[in-house]
Amino acid sequence: MFWLWILVIIFVLIVIVIFLPSNKKINASGTFEIVGEAAYQSNLKKIAGPKTKEAKYLTVSALIESEPKNKHDKNALKVTIQGLTVGYLSREEASYIAAKSTKPIFKPVMATIVGGWKDKTSEGQYGVKLLLTSIDDLLL
Repeated sequence: MFWLWILVIIFVLIVIVIFLPSNKKINASGTFEIVGEAAYQSNLKKIAGPKTKEAKYLTVSALIESEPKNKHDKNALKVTIQGLTVGYLSREEASYIAAKSTKPIFKPVMATIVGGWKDKTSEGQYGVKLLLTSIDDLLL
């Protein structure tokens, strides 16, 4: 009977390892935040236009590309829109993609530029959200 329990435990562990999600990043909202947009506000303004009273929600085509010569992170994944850098995927996400990919990433995706309002009481910076259901979409 003891060995039967051992076999059941081993079976359960194998099922857990095989069927539980790995480190995949799945986002039910279908959007992924990027980082570093604060450094690229002038580029975002060139794309989205000057700040207005209402926040912007501009859907655009973006390009995610590997930047292996980046002095801060050899796994860096740069986000460009209309040829202008607007930010990067987080270090964690870039590292995850680098571990899964055998080739450089060069992937067009849809994105939304958000924010960019300015009124009498407040001002919002531009941000970028990538329209992906999973970060693994970059590997397809």
